[in-house]
Amino acid sequence: MTLPDFISRLTPDQRKLWETQPIAVVEKQVIVSPDMPSNDVFYVLKGEFEVSTYSERGKIVFYRVIGPGDLFGELAAIDDGPRSATVTALGEGQLIRIGGADFKHLVATSPDVAMWLVGRHTALIRSLTARLYQQIAYDVATRILVELIRLAEVAGVANNRAHILRFPPHHVLATRLGTTREAVTRELNYLGPKEDEAGNENADDD
Repeated sequence: MTLPDFISRLTPDQRKLWETQPIAVVEKQVIVSPDMPSNDVFYVLKGEFEVSTYSERGKIVFYRVIGPGDLFGELAAIDDGPRSATVTALGEGQLIRIGGADFKHLVATSPDVAMWLVGRHTALIRSLTARLYQQIAYDVATRILVELIRLAEVAGVANNRAHILRFPPHHVLATRLGTTREAVTRELNYLGPKEDEAGNENADDD
């Protein structure tokens, strides 16, 4: 079993806590949520997981997507409080689970693990601060453009082009950007290839 990034920093004795049989998950499976009383911590081996919460009226509030090599669930393990968000599998995946008490002890006794966690949370705070700024300062069209640039950078840009293999559905983009599906569709149509007077697509208008 490949143990990259976080787990690769652990000593052999510390790794024994994590070297367990991976847990298989399926698409749309809820792993943790505020109404699930547990403080286990999960390490992502495979797959992507959406972190979100819900308003009183049932509206989804999107936070971020977690991928391989990352953790989730550590806040409840550290402060023994309730889950702060819902984590849902976006597709099939594999997780490693560790008890909250074991994780808390690991952080308390390992400076390397503690510093990794501090660095990770610092990056998360910066990312969420940037998203909050965009929600307040940018109009919908600009927020969509910023998200398209982010997706392109993740996919990899070559010769000023990027191929986004798993482009999110319009309703998913709307949830992530705090807007409506109609607004996303309208903006993407506006940004799409233009046709010339003869009805041919003009590939240079991108």
